[in-house]
Amino acid sequence: MKKYLWVVLVIFLASLAAFNISCQKISCGLKSDLPWCNSTLNDADKEYTAGNYEKAISLYQGYLNGSPDQKRVQEVKDKISTAYYSLGEAALNQKNWQDAINFYSQTQNQEAPSKISQCNFNLGEDAFAKQDYYSAVHYYSLSQESGVQDKIKAAQDALAPAPIAGATVAPGATVAPAPVAPKPPESVYSILAKTAATKEDAQALVGELKGKGYGAYYGGGSVNAGFKVYVGSYSSRSGAEATLGKLQRFEKGYKGAYVLKVK
Repeated sequence: MKKYLWVVLVIFLASLAAFNISCQKISCGLKSDLPWCNSTLNDADKEYTAGNYEKAISLYQGYLNGSPDQKRVQEVKDKISTAYYSLGEAALNQKNWQDAINFYSQTQNQEAPSKISQCNFNLGEDAFAKQDYYSAVHYYSLSQESGVQDKIKAAQDALAPAPIAGATVAPGATVAPAPVAPKPPESVYSILAKTAATKEDAQALVGELKGKGYGAYYGGGSVNAGFKVYVGSYSSRSGAEATLGKLQRFEKGYKGAYVLKVK
């Protein structure tokens, strides 16, 4: 008789544990910030308040990818947008123009387009100072800043030095070689990871990739073309292909990714 009682007790305890786990899962789906839930809004909010925006974004995205409370979805999206804007501001202050552009492009903040324009202008200025006039023209053309057309013309003029008017050569004198325009910069490559149907999907993919250590951003966007999610900027095709191989081997859903030449 005791033997049967032990069997019944074991079955009862196992059933109770399974029931408790099921209740926890249900309650987490209904209210995601309960203390026993694995990924909670409380955790994300703590990181957000502490200024750990990339960690906060990752947690918020995890929440949205689960079974979020629909009443809180927009609140979470707004926090993600603000977090990306804050990351853009930090990168801008540190003069990391390209990082700032990547962050600003993922926020809904109305100031973002003007900040992106400013960053592209600054990239053009940096390239011009380095006599990389091809890149200068490229970045200036992406900017809407005042006087940018004059900057573009100056960079284009630097690429094609005008001949010296009225110059004469004495008999037997050696003619100095004409100035040589700077060589174009090395080709730049990127990885087209995926094309998302909506901006929200693109933001989620970028957040997922950034959480795994990839330098991701998205661009473009229309009802027909979708939003393209990119990884990295590489000075050689081999560097881009190395990251592509890692992406396809270790991450799910990126088998169709490929390397493309940006310039």
